[in-house]
Amino acid sequence: PLAQRLAQHILDRLIEGSRLRQVIQEADFPVHVVVTCGVANFPDAEIRAGVLAISAELILAMSSEDEIAAMMGHELGHYVLAHEAQKLQTHRRLTQRAARMQSIRHEFEADAEGLILLANAGYDPHAAIDVLKSIRAIVRDPAVAERLSPRDYPIGTKRVCADTDYFATFNRDNVTLVDQR
Repeated sequence: PLAQRLAQHILDRLIEGSRLRQVIQEADFPVHVVVTCGVANFPDAEIRAGVLAISAELILAMSSEDEIAAMMGHELGHYVLAHEAQKLQTHRRLTQRAARMQSIRHEFEADAEGLILLANAGYDPHAAIDVLKSIRAIVRDPAVAERLSPRDYPIGTKRVCADTDYFATFNRDNVTLVDQR
């Protein structure tokens, strides 16, 4: 209940800060937030059909409300920019490469929109960078943490998997990262 209240507070602040309440109420899918817990293979945060789902594990992995807001702002950016509708309209017509390029473009756009939403709501836009730092802090070996950090794609293009102990797995003695680049 506490995580749900926090997530709802952040969502309300993001919406009010950018004066999106009326737009969201008139939309086909009004935005709701749901905090998930312990769901295997569930991305940390995603928005589909107006439901912004964020894992309790992600909330716990972040070191501030601003960082949680950065993740939620990115997902709300997808909603504001109608990326889900665009994807549904164009999916069958696109080649696999074109669909991948569209996905990357959507992630960059959601990053930019998320930063605007953060700033408008009074959150620190630098928290988007702090999200990466919080996740990197989970991995003990600095060389492995560096190799796991995004370099040639935006943060949301390859989803962050903190809720399944993805990053902590690389701290185990029987796990080695194989980089195929």
